Amino acid sequence: MVPFLQRRKRRSRHSLRYLLMSILAVLSLGAIGIGFAAWDDTLTINGTLTTGNIEPIFTKASLSGLGTSCGGFDFDSDFGSGFDGGSGFAFGDVIISEDGKSLDVIIKDAQHDDVFYLDFQIKNIGTLPVKLEKMDLEAKKYLKTSVEDKPKKELKRNETTKGKIKIKIDAPDLNRKYDSTFRIRLDYCQAL
Repeated sequence: MVPFLQRRKRRSRHSLRYLLMSILAVLSLGAIGIGFAAWDDTLTINGTLTTGNIEPIFTKASLSGLGTSCGGFDFDSDFGSGFDGGSGFAFGDVIISEDGKSLDVIIKDAQHDDVFYLDFQIKNIGTLPVKLEKMDLEAKKYLKTSVEDKPKKELKRNETTKGKIKIKIDAPDLNRKYDSTFRIRLDYCQAL
């Protein structure tokens, strides 16, 4: 054979080898990639998330009065009850809102230096423990309020606490009997 053709035959064999090795390398890398992708599949975690609710409510409240015009009344209000009046003396009422989230305090025919005491009970009917952030007293003119007995700061589920607020009529310049209505709301958050 002619030496020129022999060289060409050798080159085509070498080229064929390189071509086959290149194709084999590409297929091998592809198989490795497919294997890695199958091995590195997505991890799935199944879990259950349950939520709760925060629901402290007023369950009981009573208003009692002392002073020259009070006559020593004592009125109790359970969750959802209404107004009851007196005659001649100062009197008052406590109304727990339908949802139990607030108390409306009504004072009628009061005079300067009369003192009323609001006793109340709060129950956490929610599923989460709660923490008292603040007690919002929307008191009106001539009323001075102070917390005599603070309710517990934290309440667990179905736990109750009691509190007492002193309400004093401070109206020295008022020449008539005094009527007022104000609201008490509690601001709770989840206890950690």
